Amino acid sequence: MRPLLSPLREAAWLNAERATIAGWMLLAGLVLIVAVMLGTSQNGINMRGVPLGGDFTCYFSASWLALRGTAELAYDAVAIRAAQIEVLGGDYGFLPFFYPPLWLLMILPLALLPYAAAHAAFVGGTAFACWRGLRALHPDRWAVLPLLAFPSFWSNAVSGQNGFVSAALLAGATLNLDKRPILAGVFFGLLAYKPQLGLAVPLALAVTGRWRTFAAATATVLGLALAATLAFGAGIWAAWLGSAAMGMPGMARGAVDFERFVSWFGAVRFAGGGVGLAYAVQAVVTVGAACLLVVSLRRRPGARAEAALIVACTPLLAHYTLDYDLAILALPMAWLLSEASRDGFLPWERLGLAVAFIMPMVSGALASATGLHFAPVATTAVFLLAVQRAAVGTAAAPVTGERFGGGSGVGLSFR
Repeated sequence: MRPLLSPLREAAWLNAERATIAGWMLLAGLVLIVAVMLGTSQNGINMRGVPLGGDFTCYFSASWLALRGTAELAYDAVAIRAAQIEVLGGDYGFLPFFYPPLWLLMILPLALLPYAAAHAAFVGGTAFACWRGLRALHPDRWAVLPLLAFPSFWSNAVSGQNGFVSAALLAGATLNLDKRPILAGVFFGLLAYKPQLGLAVPLALAVTGRWRTFAAATATVLGLALAATLAFGAGIWAAWLGSAAMGMPGMARGAVDFERFVSWFGAVRFAGGGVGLAYAVQAVVTVGAACLLVVSLRRRPGARAEAALIVACTPLLAHYTLDYDLAILALPMAWLLSEASRDGFLPWERLGLAVAFIMPMVSGALASATGLHFAPVATTAVFLLAVQRAAVGTAAAPVTGERFGGGSGVGLSFR
């Protein structure tokens, strides 16, 4: 059996040159697609009749309401729909705002600009922050560019979502975890704008004894909560909790297409499983991933490895994670490539990374064709690869062929 699986296990055919060329080709294709979308749009509305940066409309309208002293109405379905119609000049569909007041505070200035300018500033600014984080992980910008073809980045750019924000914050935490633990804690704390992406953080910091970072993260969350209360009033929390209590059951029933989910909960629901079964499967995955994370972190593999494990585990812990959230997987994938560029690839790393890289682009088509959702398989693979790499350690890693990035200057490594 092993000889039959060897082409997949070692994947020696996926060498640095082919991967780099494929990355550049994909990047060029995505740029062309976006250029066509922009070129065929009129007054900010694309050819499908959808506003550019469609998901961004809920951020902008929430900011628009908050700047008018009616922040609580951001969580009122009727009010925010009316706001979206007014700011867009027409009814192009309704997107509710379920984010906590921390995020409303962070996006408050958006509506000071016209919609198109705010969208461009938001996407451009957060993409630049993400780019700087990747550049800091690897100072050779030409080596970083192929990774920017990661399809999840482009789904965030087109929809105006916040995956760049999450990736940039996690990159900042990664880079500062050893030398500036308090600053790393601030970055982790800011991630509370999207609570489901921070579930692994307190557990990981406690297991590794990074108490200064833990304290800084806690203080950051509490400080943001206080600032949001002072800015919007204490009633903002009841408005948010009430909105979430009404909205989350709807999500579980399919208010958001299940093929957009990247959790095992979403995979079960997409395949026709009931809500109870989906929650049960998700609970098993969550507990299993958390236990594996704890076991891996108890070895204290080092800041970069610890951060990669935290990020790779994150999509497995929460039931409500969507396709644009996969942008954060660029960080553990970057770390895996970094280690492989120095010590060689471990079994299944090449194939696993290639599948995880392309999955955000093909998961919807695969789901429609097969009735099965494969995105959670890719997220699970990245976490297991990170666990494997952290377990063996870089010194003991067996060399399995060429290293990515070695000598060419245009590789995919992130050392």
